[in-house]
Amino acid sequence: MRKARKAAAALLVSLTLTVTGASADILPLITKQPVPDGATDYGEISQRIQLDAMQSESYTAVIPEDLKEFFYYAQNDSIWNRMIFESQGSGKYRPFGDGACAPTSLSIVLVNLVKPEKLTDLLSAGKNDFTFCTCSINPLFHKGSHEMYKVENEEQLKRYLPVIVGNYATGNNKSGTKFRWNGFGVKSALFQSLADVFSLEYKITQDKSVLEYAIANGGMAITLSKYSPLTSSSHYLVIADIVDEYVYLLDPYLRADREYKLSSTTYFEQVSPGLIKIKQSQMENVFHLLTYYVFLPDGVSFDKDAPATMSDEEIKKAEEAEGQE
Repeated sequence: MRKARKAAAALLVSLTLTVTGASADILPLITKQPVPDGATDYGEISQRIQLDAMQSESYTAVIPEDLKEFFYYAQNDSIWNRMIFESQGSGKYRPFGDGACAPTSLSIVLVNLVKPEKLTDLLSAGKNDFTFCTCSINPLFHKGSHEMYKVENEEQLKRYLPVIVGNYATGNNKSGTKFRWNGFGVKSALFQSLADVFSLEYKITQDKSVLEYAIANGGMAITLSKYSPLTSSSHYLVIADIVDEYVYLLDPYLRADREYKLSSTTYFEQVSPGLIKIKQSQMENVFHLLTYYVFLPDGVSFDKDAPATMSDEEIKKAEEAEGQE
């Protein structure tokens, strides 16, 4: 009987994986079957099958001039776009796709600067396991009877990194800090917290020479566009590369090319999905940039003569100017 049950379970899983467009009909059947050896619950299996089968908008963007490659995530990726992204006690139910430019921008930086084998260090940085489901990036707003998807390996972590960083931001970190707050967005202190997890060199600055130094040494930066022409409010972007007179930005909010054309096309253009090209001389004025959150690659340090990071008082003033406090 035991062997027969295991065989039936394997058949059901196989059917779910191979029948295109019928997964939603088959998944309820799986959850009603006996749990096979080594599995936690069929609800968890069904979540894995459902989420892993979904097409992601993540891809590798290429800079045309120097052929540098950057892995890209979209905060409004169809996999996690509608997942609730909230900390406990927020009293709100905001979706990930609408307000996760900070964790998504940080995920773009981490996946490109941290060595793949070290990326899994994040899995031990949480207070609890990193789990999520189709309705929420954390267990706090999980609805229904299905089990949570638990991220356990490098492949899963890379695929779902924005969700895991978002989970961390809602308080699932060693200190229990809630970087996702009741105001709009996420506090930039999240960047320092995860730079520390991976021992990345990190500076907060308004000095453009620090940004240029980092890019020249394989680094990246996150910046906040206070009055973004891309959104109706402030918006985090990733500065990926500088080539001659142009700066290449990765916009974590994926949109169709025609939507960019409704904006200031005399100033910037979309090279590929999420990849924006703009002249250096126009970038700060167009995007109203104030502060750069600069990261160097794993194993690379700032030169001893590099300008110092901003003081705590300067950082606080910058955050207030950007509307973070």
